[in-house]
Amino acid sequence: MPNDNGVVTIKDFSFSPTSKRFKLYTADTFIFEAPPTLPIGVLEDAARMQSVASQPGMTERILSFFDKVLLPESARELRDRATKPTRFPFGADQLQPVIEWLLESYGLRPTTPSLPSSGGSTADSSTSSTAGAHSEESTPSDSRSIAS
Repeated sequence: MPNDNGVVTIKDFSFSPTSKRFKLYTADTFIFEAPPTLPIGVLEDAARMQSVASQPGMTERILSFFDKVLLPESARELRDRATKPTRFPFGADQLQPVIEWLLESYGLRPTTPSLPSSGGSTADSSTSSTAGAHSEESTPSDSRSIAS
């Protein structure tokens, strides 16, 4: 729609695509790569991934997640290393941090809830979005960032 000067304005939602890249072994030369953003059809599957390393029978679910999230060559390489003897194999315990990092880098919520802070009092959940957060002697005017 034109503005008062007759100029059509366009909202630009483009972004600079940067792939998400990682490797799992220091001596390994293979770099795994995921696209800069997840296809909308994969978001729901990705959001369902939770502490998969500690759940029995999760191998295929883990591999399926990576098949959907990684670029094809990386997905094939990861599947081979997870299912066949290779020089640089890995298991679910090594993939759990990668899953968490990918979910976080795609803007999905953390896969596990934060641990409750020890000691101290908690705030009334109806008055603060930081309910349950523990702070050392903070006052209402205190705007310090609290590390979790």
